[in-house]
Amino acid sequence: MKSSAYNLSIDRTFRKIWVPFSQEELKKTLCTKPIITYSHTIVSGFISYEYCRLHKIPYSYEERNFFSLDEAVTYACLESLKQADLTGEKFRYCIGRLYHAQKRLLTQRLSQPVTKNQSCRTTTALLPDSTTLSRSSICKYSLYSAAIDEIDRKAPEIADGLLQGHLKLSQANTLALSRLSPEGIRIVCDRIKNGEDANMFSDAALKKRPKRHAAPKTSGLYPEIKQMPKYDPDAELSSLTLTIPMWISSINRTKSLTKFHEVSADALTRLEEQLIRLRQCTEEMQLKIQEEYHA
Repeated sequence: MKSSAYNLSIDRTFRKIWVPFSQEELKKTLCTKPIITYSHTIVSGFISYEYCRLHKIPYSYEERNFFSLDEAVTYACLESLKQADLTGEKFRYCIGRLYHAQKRLLTQRLSQPVTKNQSCRTTTALLPDSTTLSRSSICKYSLYSAAIDEIDRKAPEIADGLLQGHLKLSQANTLALSRLSPEGIRIVCDRIKNGEDANMFSDAALKKRPKRHAAPKTSGLYPEIKQMPKYDPDAELSSLTLTIPMWISSINRTKSLTKFHEVSADALTRLEEQLIRLRQCTEEMQLKIQEEYHA
């Protein structure tokens, strides 16, 4: 155990994993738990460190001899998963980060690439008995954590908002958001916060959408009359046009990740039925477009 001046490093690799404490929990933690570090970088105890630094309170820290960064990440994830006030987003992120860390550690240990099944089994073995997850859930969360890390690389404040639950997005939309440019990510999130439609997850779509101009301010002498939104005949088609790329992306991702020879006949039949319905709808829409063009 060591005491120190305020010269420890804070890295977002670990900061994204850790769960903030309430004030009551913080007081207990300051008295009972040291700050854990790896190469003088804080692995857990960020809030305690910042609290002590702000109030000039002496603190203790424990330098752990983790074998690698992935071992330190594993420790941080497992500690965070013990917290009762973990958000759903942070839970999924920690499981995903744990999976990626274990996959790399297992690859190093075996000196050869490992399968998803091996990585999932290793991840599951580390989780507490109260946490039961299927292989598909762990794989799903691994994609989520990778998307959050990509968003964090481009727009850190957006990644924080997602992990803290301030900004709500489905997994599919989070993955789509991660593929945007930094500017695109911020534009989409601003629109979501303003209650606008979020189905605009491509930089091309964002550039095509016209900017809204602020309405001129009235003098204030008369009460402002709320204007009804102007009818837009293109609205429904525009919404559908922006949504279809997400369907295509989802189909292509499923096609590339699925081992079709292992899939049940029932699942294949259900999917085929829906694809037939989709094709019929597509053909009907194309006929409608052709009728209007040649009317």
